[in-house]
Amino acid sequence: MDKFIECLKEISVSEWTGILTLFTVITGGIFGLVQWNKSNKYRRAEFIDSLVTNLRNDKELSIIVYMFDYDHKWYTQSFHNKEKELERVVDKTLSYFSYICYLRNNKILSKKDFSFFEYEIKRIAANRSVQAYLYNLYHFAKKNDCEHSFKYLFDYCYTNKLFIGCKDIKSISNSFPQYLNF
Repeated sequence: MDKFIECLKEISVSEWTGILTLFTVITGGIFGLVQWNKSNKYRRAEFIDSLVTNLRNDKELSIIVYMFDYDHKWYTQSFHNKEKELERVVDKTLSYFSYICYLRNNKILSKKDFSFFEYEIKRIAANRSVQAYLYNLYHFAKKNDCEHSFKYLFDYCYTNKLFIGCKDIKSISNSFPQYLNF
């Protein structure tokens, strides 16, 4: 113990200043990191809240999600020709969920964050009209050598085998009507 005290007495004032400065910088860095982490969590929570709030409060999205959830038959021969407003809001809704799947695919949304939307996505994938629409869009895009609409939603549902009643939506030909030219 005496040697330790002797050693401390031999440290100059400038060395003590350096030690204290280093300690202060480390403490400040840790404090800053903790504050940055809290701030990121808060911003992430606000972002998730905005996605959920938009989904719940946007009247068009709510109506279409309800239509998907209760498996209404909406994809018919007239969908692309006469039902332009329905096509617009269906595309808006599928785009919204495709964007959410894009965020999950790029790890912007964690699995925990994504869980807020899993029920709706499973119900969307189970809707036979959605399956028929995605089937038509997939093959139409393939014929035209381009990416299909709602790619991230389609890929998420396909990869996670969410297309209920379809073993392979990419290759099924008899189960769905062909309303697009492919």
